[in-house]
Amino acid sequence: MSNTQPDARAHALAHTLLAAPDQAACDACLDALDGYVDAQLAGQGYAALLPAVAAHLDGCVDCAQSYAVLYEVRLAEASGALPVPAHIPPPDLGFLAGRPTLAELLAGAVRRAGDTLRLTLGETLLALLRLTPPAPALSLRDAGDEPLFAVDLPSPDPLVARLTLAAYPADVPGSCQVQVGVALPDRVWPQLAGLSVRLVGRDLERSALTDPWGEASFERVPLTALPGLNVELRIEN
Repeated sequence: MSNTQPDARAHALAHTLLAAPDQAACDACLDALDGYVDAQLAGQGYAALLPAVAAHLDGCVDCAQSYAVLYEVRLAEASGALPVPAHIPPPDLGFLAGRPTLAELLAGAVRRAGDTLRLTLGETLLALLRLTPPAPALSLRDAGDEPLFAVDLPSPDPLVARLTLAAYPADVPGSCQVQVGVALPDRVWPQLAGLSVRLVGRDLERSALTDPWGEASFERVPLTALPGLNVELRIEN
């Protein structure tokens, strides 16, 4: 009697057990588990229908555990043994009442006083910005530099087409680099140079002029100055 078939099975098992983890294979297996279990419960040849899933389950403990849980739940559901609550109460979302959204906070953070447009980073707004995926970095930054937070305000004022604000990690601990970008409806490069931008915060007051791209940069701004920071842009009618 030939030992070719047992040897081939042993070789296949060893290959499966020694294979490196493959997240893509796990994702494909988990995506197909519903159909795999459905075919099994229907008495079909599930292993022949989905051989890649069957082979993957033989060598992946995590996916095999997911399969076992799904199979037990679907089997209990099919046999009527899965408990169903008599009443499912609606979710209580009362804790969300009264909390302003990020858009509402941004809208309320911009004020115009005479020829000065002011953006104020309140503590609540700053906390939300730090939890929100940042907007794309300003053009003068490298693509790999991730900001601590970023704000992009389209049309914050009739005389301002766009106002951006971003803070980046600095080379000095406890500080950051703050960049302000301005776009005006009636100006393009290089006419965006020379706009006055001022930062006013806790023990901080700095001024700078925008470059031809409409961007102003402030180095080594203390992180402690960010809560309550005012960004002031001087605009002319």
